[in-house]
This record gives sequence, structure tokens and C-alpha cells, in this order.
Amino acid sequence: ACYLPLTRSAKVSRSYGTRHRAALGLTEKTDAAVIVVSEETGRISVAINGRFTRGLDSTTLKRVLQTLFTQEKIPRTYWLFGPRKSGRGQGKP
Repeated sequence: ACYLPLTRSAKVSRSYGTRHRAALGLTEKTDAAVIVVSEETGRISVAINGRFTRGLDSTTLKRVLQTLFTQEKIPRTYWLFGPRKSGRGQGKP
């Protein structure tokens, strides 16, 4: 089992189920982008920074993802805390 943080926001509609609340909670606590597909309606939503964009079609979803993932990248040889100390893995994904 996997336990994800649920949003605690009082502003979230009661129509959202656990899947949507977990998506919002995860994006409130991390820099993740979460894609949610409604089990009941099949509608696609994206949660980013604790906010939802709902009712996306495939073209719009593709555009959102391209925007998110084509921003400036951190060089592979750079880690969160500075340059790598060993030569292991440099230049490899």
C-alpha cells in the first residue's frame, strides 16, 4: 500500500474523492505534477502547486506537460548539494 498526503484545504469541493485530494496534497508538499484520471467520468486533471486544472483533453495535457518538462534543466553532473565528488555516473542518465 502507498499512503499519500491528503490536502487539508477547506476550499476543496466535496465532489473530489480521495484520489484528487491525494493529488492536491502531494503537490502541496512537493514539486510534483500529478495527473489524475477520474474513475467515474474519465476526465483528466493535472495538479501543480496545490491547484487543479480540470477537464483537459489530450492536446491540452500534452501542452501542459511539454511546458513543465522543457524548462531549463539542471545539468546531469550537478546534484542538489553541489557537483558530484566521484566520476561515477557522470555523463550518463
